[in-house]
Amino acid sequence: MAQAAVSRRRPCRNCGGRYFAGTISAFWAVAALAVALGGIAKAVVGSGVLAAVSGGVPNPDHVLAAGVWAVGGIVVAGILAFIGHGYRCIGCDTRQ
Repeated sequence: MAQAAVSRRRPCRNCGGRYFAGTISAFWAVAALAVALGGIAKAVVGSGVLAAVSGGVPNPDHVLAAGVWAVGGIVVAGILAFIGHGYRCIGCDTRQ
């Protein structure tokens, strides 16, 4: 678990504490990172940037499709991060 932020919420069921650390599971964090990097990598490869380096001119249609891949990868990564988030009580370290 990676700690994100501390928030005040309803009392803990176990100890009655009111402060919780926002967390994300390591599995979901790695999955979100892989999806975001995969979308960006697909965007770079599909955009024609590599062809432009060797003197070619990228096709504007490919650049638009590449932008969709990049934004889509980041949006899906955000959804995965939201699925994997949770809270832990600071007082007794139980999941909520």
